[in-house]
Amino acid sequence: MSPLTRVSVAFAVLGILFLVAGTGGFSAMTADRGVDVSVVPDDEAYVGIETVGDELSEEDRIHLLTITNQFASGMDELDVTVADGNDVIDADTVELESTAIGVGEGTAATAECTAVERTGVVELDIEGGAGGASFEITRTVEVDCGPTTGTETVTLENVSTVDGDEGDLTVEFKGTGNVFVSGDPGNYTVTVTYKKGQGEPTSTEKEIEIPENQKVSLRDGGGQIIKVTIGDRTVSNPVWGSNG
Repeated sequence: MSPLTRVSVAFAVLGILFLVAGTGGFSAMTADRGVDVSVVPDDEAYVGIETVGDELSEEDRIHLLTITNQFASGMDELDVTVADGNDVIDADTVELESTAIGVGEGTAATAECTAVERTGVVELDIEGGAGGASFEITRTVEVDCGPTTGTETVTLENVSTVDGDEGDLTVEFKGTGNVFVSGDPGNYTVTVTYKKGQGEPTSTEKEIEIPENQKVSLRDGGGQIIKVTIGDRTVSNPVWGSNG
């Protein structure tokens, strides 16, 4: 190989690495000629991954992670399997909402817990392909199965609105991962207290508008919901404690 040829090849390889590393996010990627690239932050990646691990669905399935397609073309292959972990989840029950994801769309990976209130760390292998490129990513998820799901409803009377009026509200807990509020229309100040994994509880405050004859979800991915304060009234999730 001539010196000129060697220089050309070197620049070509550097160009590929620079292009992919600027938007990467892969532990390994194969494109056309099998180029492997290093890991970069997921928020800059072709494959966006949000680990969850502590939100239960109505079917008592644990939400492990959310995968978002950030390629310029549709993701036509996707698979998630358990690479390593304890017995916190049943590896044979890992499922994806969809294995084909459009540009900018996402899908959730869920599984069944092996027991209520069991915690542990699970290592997941994520494989897929889009636009002629394939990828392999490994992620570690802290799983907290928490109490089982179920619907618990609490009625709050004479709750203060932002405008100084009062309204009657119904707070509906769906397991530990979601809360719906409905009732008299108006704007209300809401503080939601979460617990994520083994960390300390955190709270977020926001203003919500409750339309007539509609439910408003308070879920925003912060973790398991311990309690909710609306106006001057606080109600604890029944699976965590008594109402206040």
